[in-house]
Amino acid sequence: VGRDYRAVGPFAALAGAWLMLAVDTIGRLVIQPSEIPAATLLAIIGGPVLIFILAHKKGGARHV
Repeated sequence: VGRDYRAVGPFAALAGAWLMLAVDTIGRLVIQPSEIPAATLLAIIGGPVLIFILAHKKGGARHV
């Protein structure tokens, strides 16, 4: 989206809503009689993404 904060805000809101809907749907469909909480799946996805972002941050330490 770029560095224009007028575009980043709405994009982040829409992307977050889409991710939450997708994770909730996946959590309901994986184990049919019960469900996996959306927060659990978001943590499983978000943890490695956060580590990846921190490890590849320009100008900072590359130790994670």
